[in-house]
Amino acid sequence: MQHMTHQLLHLVVIIEQGSLSRAAQVLYVTQPALSRSIRFLEAEVNGKLLNRGRDGATPTKLGEQLYVHGKNILASLERAEADVQAWHQHDRGHLIVGSTALPSMYFVPEAIASFLAERPKVGLRFEVHHMRDLTTMLRQGSIDLFIGALAFEKQADGIETTLLLEDELSIICGADHPLAKSTDWETEDLQKYPWMLPTADTALRQQAEAVFAHFGLSKVEIVVETIAATAIVPLMRHGSYLTMHSKFLLGPEITSGNLVVLPQKVPSARRSLTAFHRKSDELTELVSTFIDHLKTLPGA
Repeated sequence: MQHMTHQLLHLVVIIEQGSLSRAAQVLYVTQPALSRSIRFLEAEVNGKLLNRGRDGATPTKLGEQLYVHGKNILASLERAEADVQAWHQHDRGHLIVGSTALPSMYFVPEAIASFLAERPKVGLRFEVHHMRDLTTMLRQGSIDLFIGALAFEKQADGIETTLLLEDELSIICGADHPLAKSTDWETEDLQKYPWMLPTADTALRQQAEAVFAHFGLSKVEIVVETIAATAIVPLMRHGSYLTMHSKFLLGPEITSGNLVVLPQKVPSARRSLTAFHRKSDELTELVSTFIDHLKTLPGA
């Protein structure tokens, strides 16, 4: 399929524009020429790629799969153009790093800062999103890698991981929380207070619910649901919330005394702080260097 690059790019534009006529305008080609291009691609893959009707064109299942590959090609071309421009500007390239919410508070920004201190001519963009969105962005080539936690969820196809450190969940509260000031409490007391946890579609929430089940806590009240890491500390400091999060990633707030780790041992709550990236043989020198840098950081 190496000779079908243009046809794949044509398919991407048609799907995004929703019709051949609009796509032809964007591509500055005639509509008949664009139709021939798609017919050629359909003949090469021996399958229908578009459903055409009065309202425009929509992709078939096969068309959706090839759309992803076309987006990858576009992303690679855009990155190549950026790298060429950086080369002519005597720069050293451009890096797009993603992160889930909690690592974006301290770990990833500190990693970026120390990396750029060593390579001050590198251009860098930092994206913070949900794990699901980051996985899609990585597969489409719109980010180079991302940092997140890997627990029991299945690794996505076409994505490799590099372990940075083994982590574990802890039950955490604000410094003024009643349980932080008491040594005489039982596991059942954990359901006497409101909880703040990530949304139900996250692996961390699923782990927390498994812990509740293990302890036999059937009356836990989850009052606040959020994946916004920056909301954790203010809410914990000014409310009587409990949460279950990474002791390592919230370490600065724990060390400063804003948050307190309760001594209750959390069973089966192991997680791995992980760099997610494309296959090793597809990585640029800059991405590989950044991953190596992550592995040298304190705690990693």
